Amino acid sequence: MGLGILNDKHLEVRFFRFVLLRAPLSLRLRLSQNVPGTTLFSQDPNAVAESQYAGVELSALKHGKGRNSHIVLVPQPSDDPNDPLNWPRWKKHLTYGVLMYGTVLCGALGPLVAGAQVEMAQIFGVSLQAMSRALGTALVATLGIATLVWAPLATKYGKRPVYLLSTVFMLVGTIVASEAKTYGVLLGSRILQGVGQAVCEFLCGSTINDIYFVHERGWPIALFTIALLNGINVTPPISGQVFAHLGWRWCWRIFYIATILLLVLQIFFLPETTYNRRRVVAPSKATDEKLSDLDKPELDQLESGSSHMHKQKKSFLQEMSLYSGPFDKDRSFLQLAFEPVAALLSPAVLYAVCTYGLYITFLVVIATGSAQVYVGVYSFGAVGVGNTYLAPLVADFLAAALVGPLTDYLARRLSAANGGIFEPEFRLPVMLAFFICSGAGFIGFGLSIRNHLSYWAPIIFAGILNFGITIGCHGVIAYVVECHRHSSDAALGAVIFGKNALSAIFTSFTNIWLAKGVDLAFIEMGILCIGTSLFTVPMWIYGKRVRSLIARKLHIERAAATVVDS
Repeated sequence: MGLGILNDKHLEVRFFRFVLLRAPLSLRLRLSQNVPGTTLFSQDPNAVAESQYAGVELSALKHGKGRNSHIVLVPQPSDDPNDPLNWPRWKKHLTYGVLMYGTVLCGALGPLVAGAQVEMAQIFGVSLQAMSRALGTALVATLGIATLVWAPLATKYGKRPVYLLSTVFMLVGTIVASEAKTYGVLLGSRILQGVGQAVCEFLCGSTINDIYFVHERGWPIALFTIALLNGINVTPPISGQVFAHLGWRWCWRIFYIATILLLVLQIFFLPETTYNRRRVVAPSKATDEKLSDLDKPELDQLESGSSHMHKQKKSFLQEMSLYSGPFDKDRSFLQLAFEPVAALLSPAVLYAVCTYGLYITFLVVIATGSAQVYVGVYSFGAVGVGNTYLAPLVADFLAAALVGPLTDYLARRLSAANGGIFEPEFRLPVMLAFFICSGAGFIGFGLSIRNHLSYWAPIIFAGILNFGITIGCHGVIAYVVECHRHSSDAALGAVIFGKNALSAIFTSFTNIWLAKGVDLAFIEMGILCIGTSLFTVPMWIYGKRVRSLIARKLHIERAAATVVDS
């Protein structure tokens, strides 16, 4: 048992670690099968390549350029100039910029008119609970269902048509909402918006993997996380100003103008990024001599990329084609749609749903509850309510800047203490910061209201709880990805589906919950965050056995061939 993590009894390495690591590759391939996620820890920039291309002469593979000329590229690009990995950097960054703009808009759509719920309920002649169901529950329930449809469509037919069609849904829904005269029309508009909004949350991460090499993905993924979370927090200060001076309908109108701009950008500057490439690798002669035919890895020759050498680069007009698929001809739509559902059986995914899903859900509850507090208790206007979200905004940026280096540092130190072996559970210690910050933030917010403290108290506590949520979300998602390295798309799709299901449940009775006392609701949210974060303890202890179970019984993630190749 290393550092409190129980060893697995089924997929553990058969020999002493020092013997195994020095054994010939053929012996390792034949005799060692390790728990998914368990791997050698290395700060070598080519450690990923050594794992990905075990038994291959790395010098024969394609390397980066300039200061990265010593890094073996993972994945290996083809010789086709249309391969997104071969795009010039300016084109990759432009595509990424369009993605981030769309992510911010998708995050903003949820709380866009949260501060106007009371007035809208009066205008449409419905209760506040009914308005909350239209603006919140209908949206997130649609998000969960739409994710199960969009994900297989993007895999089978490509990402570009899915991005464009989803933006059209979001645009139409927003236009309808801006002109809605009845409650039913408003409800329908939010359903349309949910269908469109569902795409960015799960598809952007996959698109980043399409256009960037592994060693380039750090900052794009970090900025994507910031864009997703801060799309929620940056909206109320802006929409509060619009609501106060122009009215709530103009919140929708300005948003659909922004959505029209997004659609234009996607049409011209978001080409298809899905690309089916063969593995372009060269077999190691030394490995060939040692391995029998049965032991040889299935590797394509370097010359396999020659079929792309004479391909012409697509023109700008050709890249604007709406459809370039299909890309997955082996699996049916139903098979692809079932993968995220099957991944819900993974204990690691269920842990993420109960933690990450709950934390993101609470961000929506915070938007509603804090607005009621600042208006009812502190007599803030719409502008004042919007300005209070600046503290969470700053806290999110600070947490996002710290959590990446912190998790890497902890992984490095814990792996060293574990004999150089990395376990995915080493991503979880940051949950201690969440445990402290979320508990203190939520409970402190509630107590500051109950005791009628200065408005600065809830503002500061709101910043603390958002700091904790950002760190907690990063730690949980990193853990899921490490546990499901070969099925991360399905696992993350399952997490998002579970998160949206939780959000639909909570938003359906948010106003009833808050009506019993906003102070009590925030204290209860703090207790729930503390309670769910304690799930981290059994995940730490039994996580390795859980990953073994995933590979052996659930068949969601395959067992690693070697410690290195996991």
